[in-house]
Amino acid sequence: MNRDLRNQPHLEVIDGVPMTHRPLIGVTMGREKSQRFFGLNLFIMNQTYVRTLEQLGALPVMIPLHMTEA
Repeated sequence: MNRDLRNQPHLEVIDGVPMTHRPLIGVTMGREKSQRFFGLNLFIMNQTYVRTLEQLGALPVMIPLHMTEA
């Protein structure tokens, strides 16, 4: 699969049918108490992983866990 997919008319052809929508990939985020931002609870995610998904044609969707406790 071509890694530069942003300007392509379709992502790839599967069984003769062009895939025109980027697949949504849910990525769960961790929680951390910030030392830089006044002890606020933050949701965190590894940017390298998210950017790799995007480069491969996926649309990463961040999913925060335990939102009621944040």
